[in-house]
Amino acid sequence: MSLHAPEHDATFRQCLWTFTVEQVQRIAGSDRAAQASVALWAFLHGAVALEAAQVFGESKPASGLEFGLDAWLMAVSTRGEPIEARVKFPQRKPL
Repeated sequence: MSLHAPEHDATFRQCLWTFTVEQVQRIAGSDRAAQASVALWAFLHGAVALEAAQVFGESKPASGLEFGLDAWLMAVSTRGEPIEARVKFPQRKPL
């Protein structure tokens, strides 16, 4: 049997997803684990794509990845109020 057979890929993907959600749940809580897992997945996928494209350099520092991961950790480890409630936008002056 090939390791790239569709049934193997589906089983592997499901196992990886389950493992990821279980780990993220420890930080984000069960109510936000799936959403936080998708956000982490998208972030990591983007990081790998940028690295593969060799776009990091002086004007696009790879340290931005650490910044992004820190931002993700901060967002998912804050429980209670939704993120929108924590964001304070400056008050607009009437026109």
